[in-house]
Amino acid sequence: MKLHTLVLDQLCASRKRLQVLIALVIAMGLLLTISIVTVDPDDRAYPVLVFDIVLVIGSFALFTTTYWYCIKRSMRE
Repeated sequence: MKLHTLVLDQLCASRKRLQVLIALVIAMGLLLTISIVTVDPDDRAYPVLVFDIVLVIGSFALFTTTYWYCIKRSMRE
């Protein structure tokens, strides 16, 4: 088997964990809104806030895409 097939098999086998990760990323995003409201663009913490926003959005996109792919893959089998 190819390496990416093995990796996807392992990821799809742990689909319940992906649901937990998606829920955690959503919670992180909700907590991040507090920082968005309180941090001004001229604060020293602003670059960290932007970095956190990019990480949360990227993680959410990665985990939801993987979860969607695993759902579609299980429907084909």
